[in-house]
Amino acid sequence: MTTKANIKNEKVKEEFYDYLGNVKERDPKTVQAYANAICEFEKFTGFLDFKTFTKKQAINFKEHLATHKNQRTGEVISKSYLRYATHVQRFFEWLKEQNGYKKHIKFNEIQFFNITKNDRKRANSTGFQESYEVHELVETHAKMPARTPLEKRDKAMFGTNILATPRISALQTLRIGSVKYYKIKMYGRYFKTQNLLKPKPQIP
Repeated sequence: MTTKANIKNEKVKEEFYDYLGNVKERDPKTVQAYANAICEFEKFTGFLDFKTFTKKQAINFKEHLATHKNQRTGEVISKSYLRYATHVQRFFEWLKEQNGYKKHIKFNEIQFFNITKNDRKRANSTGFQESYEVHELVETHAKMPARTPLEKRDKAMFGTNILATPRISALQTLRIGSVKYYKIKMYGRYFKTQNLLKPKPQIP
């Protein structure tokens, strides 16, 4: 097993990158993502000729990628697992149609790069993030200074956020006239919101 780049592989990879950029109109960043994935696959196989591809390589490569942890959740299934396996699969699907590779690469074996639905969800998951306790928020609000107009604004916005939990866009555009203090209820006439609250009809 060699650890040096395979000349035959390099030539066909350049053709693939040219195809991505000029035919599929992918941006340079996307082309580089494909290059990184294919390079990872080559390093895993010891830079074997692409003509030697088998379903066993696909299965073992996915197992190799499964050791990459998701940085947000800490689970072993990471986005690199999903992205690299998918990019390499697209490459081999293209490669199968190229002269000199048609009889060496089987379409059904390429499908062993497929990711299960559960792994796809786990790779894209964000994980649970702990929040502050209500009493901690209240204590923080009490300690906030309120000497200058800006400090008063910040403290008022923070307090409103604790009590009414509005969306950030609504809080940023909120006017004092939009707040009913005795019920701490905000109306949508003066600030951004998806569904503006309509005034209740007056009963004669």
